[in-house]
Amino acid sequence: MKATHHLCHIPPVVFPLLVSVTLIAALPLPVAQAEPQQPFAVSHLGPHLRSAAASQLFAHTAARPPQNLTERLAPGRDSIIKGYSPTWEGALARELLAVDLRHDIIRGAVAEYQSDLMALVKLQAGDKHDGTFNAGALQDDAVTALSVAFDLAPRVQSVDVWAVVPGDETREYAHVPVFSVSVQRADFVQAMAEPRKATHILGRLGLVRFSPNYLRYAGGRYGAGHLLGLPVSTYDAPPASDDWEDHVAEAYERLSNAEPGHVNILEPLRGPHGLAALTIDDGPHPLTTPLMLAVLQDHGVHATFFLVAEKAEEYPELVRRIARAGHEIANHSYSNRRANELRDAELLAEVSACHDVVGRITGMATEYFRPPGGRVTEGGLRAVGTSEHTMVMWTNNADDWLKPKPKVIAANALEGLGPGAIILMHQGSMESFRALPLIIEGAGAAGVQLGTVSDLVAVGGAATRDMSIEDALVYLHQRGYKCDE
Repeated sequence: MKATHHLCHIPPVVFPLLVSVTLIAALPLPVAQAEPQQPFAVSHLGPHLRSAAASQLFAHTAARPPQNLTERLAPGRDSIIKGYSPTWEGALARELLAVDLRHDIIRGAVAEYQSDLMALVKLQAGDKHDGTFNAGALQDDAVTALSVAFDLAPRVQSVDVWAVVPGDETREYAHVPVFSVSVQRADFVQAMAEPRKATHILGRLGLVRFSPNYLRYAGGRYGAGHLLGLPVSTYDAPPASDDWEDHVAEAYERLSNAEPGHVNILEPLRGPHGLAALTIDDGPHPLTTPLMLAVLQDHGVHATFFLVAEKAEEYPELVRRIARAGHEIANHSYSNRRANELRDAELLAEVSACHDVVGRITGMATEYFRPPGGRVTEGGLRAVGTSEHTMVMWTNNADDWLKPKPKVIAANALEGLGPGAIILMHQGSMESFRALPLIIEGAGAAGVQLGTVSDLVAVGGAATRDMSIEDALVYLHQRGYKCDE
């Protein structure tokens, strides 16, 4: 299903605002670097890009965000470092603190895979001086942070920059992302070779997430902040949760009109094909998703990523990177809630919303669904059947959500591994990332090649079975999956 991307469109404006914009456009641009192998030398890019006209324009067009979105989150200086690679993280923290960004630095992290380094920088979305949301300043700081991170060493191959606001007790995570960009070195070098206004640079770097809740108070899509220029690749689609009751009502109507009682379940089949499916649940996540993609590329393996749409909305460029790398994207619901916690219509809304979000970002439809936690109910099976997705479980559970040591994760995944197996693991933890090469290499040593779910189906290693709801419950129960009333 091809879906239209939610990209920015310039609204009509009044004459006084055009005067300010003309002043901004007339500012001189820094000279582009001719040699991409040299340091980018733009650690102080943010201050150079700011202007009094821009700040005044935002001040007159943007409403002040409510206090619950601007509560101070930043930790002390010593807490900026995540601890994955302390030496590199210490260097990153020192450089970021030295450039005096307009936004507080909450976290800087660097992780290694072979000779490559991957980094993330997490900022607070509100200006550290007055708490306001300023899309121009945030873009300046994002480009500066990218420059600082890539300047650490030529080994740095991927950088994620994201900005957050405080969450609440109803959310799984304490911080809610409202801005994100995920960048690879080659793309950054190319973007920096052209005129260096921050919005233009970001516009050359794939999808840039600005949440509507941020733009509402930044003067962005909903005001004259658009004149300052959001990136042409801005992804500002409202999250499906904004009108969740409508999604559930639509799902209830679909269930009322659906044919009763059938669901498609993927059945693994042993055979001489020599292939097993590698499936990775949850995410996408900054840092760990790029790390896992690097491992898969290095080993020439494609996997099926069962994504959570709520995270896909927050990090859309990571979703596109997964797809561009040739991996399969499948459905793991919208919010990752368990089926036994939901009414039938709510689960159908979860599956449908994930399908729509992935389609909007990638232009592709999801065919396979895995229930979060592997939990199924009679009504949930009816909802999956109505969604027309094929439900995919697993045969080999890495149990990595418990975060044991990487060798333990790999041993769990490889136990009894053979052709027709389906490995379940997760993204989001460093333990899972470090276990991934051990799993791939262990499978190869056992004579088993790893691929996607669709690859497995194509060679006869799995087949879709159309079952009645009653038969499906019996089938799943006999194989040890959790079937709730």
